[in-house]
Amino acid sequence: MADLASGGYPQANPLQTILGRLGNTVQSNIPIRSNAEYLGIAAATDAAALVTNKIIVVPIAVDYGVEYSTVTFVAGGTAPTVTINYAAVYSGLATAATSLLLSQSTDAASTAPTASQANSYTLATPTTATAANAPFGYWFVGVQGTGTVNSALGVSVAVAVDVLQKAVFTHAPWALAASVAATTSTAPANLGTPTTVALKPLIFLS
Repeated sequence: MADLASGGYPQANPLQTILGRLGNTVQSNIPIRSNAEYLGIAAATDAAALVTNKIIVVPIAVDYGVEYSTVTFVAGGTAPTVTINYAAVYSGLATAATSLLLSQSTDAASTAPTASQANSYTLATPTTATAANAPFGYWFVGVQGTGTVNSALGVSVAVAVDVLQKAVFTHAPWALAASVAATTSTAPANLGTPTTVALKPLIFLS
């Protein structure tokens, strides 16, 4: 394998640099991870990426041995009124039914995310990425809201892209974004009955 110099590779991830080199909450010299790494931010828009009574999850690449404790999304300009509000992380298994809850944040109840700001949730149990819970290198990470939910910074991707990546790449995520019914303050135990959605909220894991 070529070294960085002869291979022409940068020493820093350009996205991380543009985002201010944000670090992992537990270990600051490890970068945050996000689905923005593969979706990009050029076409990001303030749109209705969250849905009431649903947890919206996206696959985010994780690094083995790294502990993650914080989930962040950038709320759009829509002022929310919520009764349930939390984030959760799920194992990155081959099917939705086997993608199991790893940890969730405490339900913020009627304390709504702040519009037009980055909003962070602290997981009740910081969780380390392993070959067992992320065998293909990613977790599913999501945000739930019940009520009049925020719009969110997100990227619209044709549903056909989800079909393509699942059909061609064996270990690709079963969706690039999906909604799953979540009507209580406790996150679903698994992501068993998902609905693929075209608008993918940008979510950050640290």
